[in-house]
Amino acid sequence: MMRQHKSTAISKLIITTLLFFTLSTGSKAVQLANKPTLSEQQDRIFDIALVASSLGGKALITWLNHRQNKSDKGDDDDA
Repeated sequence: MMRQHKSTAISKLIITTLLFFTLSTGSKAVQLANKPTLSEQQDRIFDIALVASSLGGKALITWLNHRQNKSDKGDDDDA
């Protein structure tokens, strides 16, 4: 019982971290995309934020699919 509670807490922490990472980098990419011109540094930050938000979204979907597949098999261990 304690192991299940601990793995659920870890899963929530991972999902929260991925959501924060994805939303923060995605919002920065949107903010920079709405500017008429970008400096060289802003252009690099935009590229990095765009890639990071894409990776964060993919990681979140992969994590959720992994959890769903484990629960379909009846395995309660999320970590």
